[in-house]
Order: sequence, then C-alpha cells, then structure tokens
Amino acid sequence: LALVTRAAAWIGGVIPALSSWRVADDLVHTNWVGRWLSAIFDVGSLAIAYRIARRAFDPQVALLTLTLGTFCVLEIQLAHFYAVETVLTFFVLLTLLGAIQVAQGEGMRSYLVMGAAFGAALATKSSAFPLIIPICAAPILPLLRHFPSSFGRPSAKWLNDLLRRLLIALVAAMVVFAVSEPY
Repeated sequence: LALVTRAAAWIGGVIPALSSWRVADDLVHTNWVGRWLSAIFDVGSLAIAYRIARRAFDPQVALLTLTLGTFCVLEIQLAHFYAVETVLTFFVLLTLLGAIQVAQGEGMRSYLVMGAAFGAALATKSSAFPLIIPICAAPILPLLRHFPSSFGRPSAKWLNDLLRRLLIALVAAMVVFAVSEPY
C-alpha cells in the first residue's frame, strides 16, 4: 500500500490534472488509495467468478453469478473500509480458477497461475492455507476421469510429471509469498 500511495502522490505531482493525488501518501489520505485498490480487486473477483461459473456450468449461470456478486453488500462494505478480505477473495478465486484449469487438463501455465495465486493468498492472510486441498486434488481428477470404474495404476512417467508440475506450482507459491509477505 505504501508503494501505491507514493506512486499516486508522484503522479499527482507530475500531471497537473491529477494534482489532488499529491496528498495520497500522507496517513490521512491512505484510505482513498485503499478504497480504489479494494474496488479494483473486487471487480477482478467478479471477473474471475464469472470465468469459474462459465467453465463449470454455462453462460446463464455465469451471468447470474456476476449479477449476484455485483450486488453483494458485504463486498461493498469491505471495500469502503479497505479490509483485507477483498484482496484475499481475489487471490482465493484465482487459485480455484487455476485448480479448475489444472483439473481440466490444461498446461503448465495453469500450474503457475495456481501456485502464484496461492502464494499471494497466503501472503494476504494465512487462513488461505486450506486451498492446499484443491491444489493437490486438481491434478488427480483427470486420472479419475480416465479410470471411472477403478483407479487403475498410473504409470511412473505420469506420477513423475505430476510431481514435477506440483513442485513448480509450489516453487511459484513460495516465490510470490516471499516477495509479497509484508512481515
């Protein structure tokens, strides 16, 4: 937040039309920047919720998700007070979207998104740790789809590839956590 407030104050000093932004870095006006950041993360959360619903269901359900999320009073209240939950919701939904993409058999990019979003969610609030369950379950779901009557015996190559991809996601999570964690 400090970096964003300093950047906003600098922009206010450089661009005359945005001169009111010059006060963004003092303690009294920090809430102004926090509210804007919260609003941006809320809009991002709505976009991700729409994508999740569209992948899991159909466009009508995705529009219903978007509509109900738009009028959710709790998110509006949390944005007003710049609570951490709006940022956490964004990263939790992004982690779940990455897990859904992994479960649907998409490539390495999905593992990286899932891992990086998990690291950012953990850096935001440690209560995001239970996301480790869908992260570990997502790569196994395609195997269950191929063997509906029984688990079958996965090949050593498949297991090595799975562990390598999960390790890459874990490394991405650790890097983002180390960079983002303020403490």
